[in-house]
Amino acid sequence: MKRIFICAVTVLLIFAMVGCNTTTSPQPTADTKNQVAIIVCSAEMRSSSNQSVWSAAMQYAKPRSIRIKWFMAETNAEAKGVLDDVVAQGFNIVICANGNIDEALTAHAKANPDVKYAMIDGLTNPEGQSNLLQGSVRAEQSGFLAGYIAAMRSESRKVACVGGTYNVPGEVVIKGFEAGVKYAEAELGYSIEFAFDYVGSAYNRDGGYDMADRFYALGVDQLVIGTGGETAGGAMWAAKVLNKECITMGDTAYIAPDNVVACVAKKIDAACLEVITGLCEGTIQGGQTLKFGVADGKAGLIDTPAARAALGEELWAKVTAVQDKIASGEIKISLA
Repeated sequence: MKRIFICAVTVLLIFAMVGCNTTTSPQPTADTKNQVAIIVCSAEMRSSSNQSVWSAAMQYAKPRSIRIKWFMAETNAEAKGVLDDVVAQGFNIVICANGNIDEALTAHAKANPDVKYAMIDGLTNPEGQSNLLQGSVRAEQSGFLAGYIAAMRSESRKVACVGGTYNVPGEVVIKGFEAGVKYAEAELGYSIEFAFDYVGSAYNRDGGYDMADRFYALGVDQLVIGTGGETAGGAMWAAKVLNKECITMGDTAYIAPDNVVACVAKKIDAACLEVITGLCEGTIQGGQTLKFGVADGKAGLIDTPAARAALGEELWAKVTAVQDKIASGEIKISLA
């Protein structure tokens, strides 16, 4: 009986010692200083710039318990009231994913110097405004590579580009595509017929399909899908149904793996993450435009075994050499 008592006491002492030496991992402190508002161009949060910006913001905000909320504003007139509401609710960091409300955002930043504003992938002039930042991906660089690939692969000597929304980011992709085709022409020594058109939205699957179908019917054998969302999905579906080739913006080859010969990146999410981190932590100052691109891995050719196989060793080497020239500044793409 005595022995049982001693054993019991020993066990209790061991548990007590373990309890005394157990340390609780400190829980992350909620960031109450920063409150982030995301303004998108529509209620659609599917595969698009809206989703990219929101995902990046959530990636930063969620583990830090930062209050975050998204708002919708499609026009400058509508944005005025939305921005007033955002500030009234106490948000002190405003990230905008809609290049169509640059005017309203700029005016609001001037009127609210204690709030930090950033436009992602738009066309804002933040010069002289210490609380306004412009961050964009050089989509013309990815468009250039896509145009170059299309021209180099074309047997019909006819290529085309499907655009989504007719706005600044969409136009930049088209200009890059044109420049890439012309660069390939100089290398090939003959002309390539190229065309482009805008569906009018990134959320029009039928429109994307119909436009791709129309281009293929005109003899285009290499189609650049220079948009995302449902419109891109529709265009890729046309390539699949018609057994044609295409080059896409974003890593979307899984939709039509036998038809997508290459993908080029426009990493809005990565650019947004860098911007929101800098604004919240005070490592990025306003009054400037940040341009992300091939040189920092936020644009350019997506390297996959499937793409290498589709392009072949010789063309892959040529495309990566062109990409290196873009990164070094040897190739400059004009947006004029």
